[in-house]
Amino acid sequence: MVRPAPRLPVLAAALAAGLGLAGAPDPVSAGGAEPAGPAAEGPDMPEDAAAVTLTVPVDRDRRALPLIVLELGTLPSGAAVTVARADGTVLGGYAPFGPDRGPSTTRIPLPGGWPDGPLTLRVWVEEDDGTRRAPSDRELRSLRLDELR
Repeated sequence: MVRPAPRLPVLAAALAAGLGLAGAPDPVSAGGAEPAGPAAEGPDMPEDAAAVTLTVPVDRDRRALPLIVLELGTLPSGAAVTVARADGTVLGGYAPFGPDRGPSTTRIPLPGGWPDGPLTLRVWVEEDDGTRRAPSDRELRSLRLDELR
């Protein structure tokens, strides 16, 4: 018997839930964030993207996969959040779909392992019409480092 293929949003939601990438409770609170002030604009990065410097946790497990944890509030319909290194290298993002666009937590793996010192990231929201801007405090509630054990 041939089964019809599930729709893409169903697969994406199942994958995110199974990997603990979206909407899952935060298992460990490690590392802090502080505003870093304006940073140089990278490729395709909006001029007013938020710059945040994260402190690498001292008690981290160097063998564990470092994760960037974003706690998000409600985003406008069709909006997406993007996270990049200070040089503009995009690390990942999040775009809610469906009727529930309320608060959520998402995790983005940090390629290359743990940094040796503080990590400066740039974060922006891209609206449905292509406009890019810094997220408000209500949209980006917190940003920190964590680890996948």
